[in-house]
Amino acid sequence: MLNHPPLNHKHSLLTTLLLLTASLLTTACIAQNNSTNNQLHQETWRITGTFNNWNLRDDSMKLTPLSDGRYFIQTTFPTGQILFKFVKNGDWAQGHFGSSANNSQHTNPDNLNHPYYLTTPGDNITLNFTTPRPVAIILDPAKRIWQFGKPIVTKPVIVA
Repeated sequence: MLNHPPLNHKHSLLTTLLLLTASLLTTACIAQNNSTNNQLHQETWRITGTFNNWNLRDDSMKLTPLSDGRYFIQTTFPTGQILFKFVKNGDWAQGHFGSSANNSQHTNPDNLNHPYYLTTPGDNITLNFTTPRPVAIILDPAKRIWQFGKPIVTKPVIVA
């Protein structure tokens, strides 16, 4: 039979206080993490440019937040030269991104994996299309990059 030391009320009280403190700290960390995630997705990012007269609140150009902190949109750009930027919360003062000097030409819309760098305020991002072009765009504001490519098919399309 094991011999247990006599129950020490001070030791028991100290253990209870330590467990309570650990529990409160864990709860506070979880709440902080949830708050950070909520703040992240309280940001609204849109694309604004020559195709919509630089409309900062055009909901048709609103990017959808993804669970990893990036934002996504599928849209169709018209024929011709397109100039645009990414704007946060419908207000230039809230934040916006334009093209960085580190970018090569934005000429390969078939490669969604190629990142283009952004800076604030940055130059207008320029694209040229010979026909109306459906595109998928991903914005990563934390890394200050964007990518674009062919749209992702989510439903079968019947072509007649």
